Amino acid sequence: MHSLIVYVAGAYRADTESGVYHNIQKARRVAEQLWAKGWPTICPHLNSAYMGGVAPDEVFLQGGLLMLERCDRVVLVPGWIDSAGTRAEIAHARARGLPVFATVESMESGNEYTPHRSIQL
Repeated sequence: MHSLIVYVAGAYRADTESGVYHNIQKARRVAEQLWAKGWPTICPHLNSAYMGGVAPDEVFLQGGLLMLERCDRVVLVPGWIDSAGTRAEIAHARARGLPVFATVESMESGNEYTPHRSIQL
């Protein structure tokens, strides 16, 4: 087991319940890959799955940032690019000096994610 904790960042919200389900499943697959390789993992998608309406979105978004602060690195979920919440998580991680990786494989090889100039974080 590794001693570093990995945060899974990706889109959660969607226009439909089906879209939310799809986003949770994509994040779950990334979390499963990490756990299978011995990386303790925080996956906020699973922590607050289907809790829409329990609290304002901002409560969940800020709670995710608090969890992220207790992690050592971030791995992105495919399809995150249109997610304002994920962009905020990346910026938050970078501001704290945490490495961000596009995939589990890139994390294992040490290749940090570098955003294209057109992506606003």
